[in-house]
Amino acid sequence: MDTRRRVLGIARHGDTPKDEHGLSLDSLTDKSVQSMYIQGRMFDLTDAGRGVKSDRVFVLHSDKKRTVSTARARLAGIRGMPKPSVESDLEEFNFDGTLFICDDRLSYESLKLNDSAMKKMGLPAYTDWMLANRYATEMEGKPVTSFQQIYDSRKPVLGDAVRRMIVADHDLGIISTHGVISDAIAMAAVDSARSTPVDRFEEIGGQFNKEDIAYLVIDSNAKSGRTSSKLVRGKICLPVNLDKISQEY
Repeated sequence: MDTRRRVLGIARHGDTPKDEHGLSLDSLTDKSVQSMYIQGRMFDLTDAGRGVKSDRVFVLHSDKKRTVSTARARLAGIRGMPKPSVESDLEEFNFDGTLFICDDRLSYESLKLNDSAMKKMGLPAYTDWMLANRYATEMEGKPVTSFQQIYDSRKPVLGDAVRRMIVADHDLGIISTHGVISDAIAMAAVDSARSTPVDRFEEIGGQFNKEDIAYLVIDSNAKSGRTSSKLVRGKICLPVNLDKISQEY
């Protein structure tokens, strides 16, 4: 076929056991490992995954084990490996042709968060507040990293991933990260084709829940020389300006 499809997944890590405050521990539940594996198995049947090869793959992940395991579970499914039962099963798999890269920008360790407000409000409500007050650097008298700072500092991850995919000739890439960071990166993808930036999570299908993923789909036609791109998240399909991402992000 004349058209080659490449895909970049933007993922929030899978479901995790929680501590006494309801915050994530650095591991995945058995159920989540199996669920994301099944998502991977179904990838080639989705609108985004049809015709995508999985021989040359790169993964950008945070410093947390759960983000690496998330990518491994998905890739195991995509490649049709045996179904894992627990997270440790993923460490036995051979992911030949896959480059795993820890990217500090996908971590939340450098972010200033109001922990007491987060515990009181819960993460979805806290992140809603961040976007509604996207330039706020203080919350209830405590310094916080604004949503805009997160957006501006994480947006280049998307540009780097797209350039890596094109220059190094990868077919599939996965950005595996955490809550608000996956939100910001997906927004940046959509903003590339908009005159005004996204200002509501609903415009990108809502906040990323654990196990959620969006796909930046890149179709290149060798005969015409044209390339088209879009962001696919479930039934939502949004235009993306790939040139702007690769040249300006």
